[in-house]
Amino acid sequence: MPANPRVGMTYRQEVAKGVAEDMGTVIALGKKVTVPHGTFNDCIQIRDWSRIEKTANEYKYYRPAVGFIVLDESAWPGASLFGEGKSELVGVAIE
Repeated sequence: MPANPRVGMTYRQEVAKGVAEDMGTVIALGKKVTVPHGTFNDCIQIRDWSRIEKTANEYKYYRPAVGFIVLDESAWPGASLFGEGKSELVGVAIE
């Protein structure tokens, strides 16, 4: 995740030529996201994609000072056929 994300910014997430070439593109800033754990303002929406897996396409939402909030796998072609959908934050444990 870039320290100062801007809409349209694309960055590398994994770099292993021919094995893992995952990318992220900042789609939106300031999004409001509601998950079972609560509602979060000022979230960042990222589109994850791959240079080598042409069908890889998913959206993730992050909140500064919280981290990962939700993964929306519905961006994958045929995702609904396999019962896939969302992975959401349901709770936080502080130790």
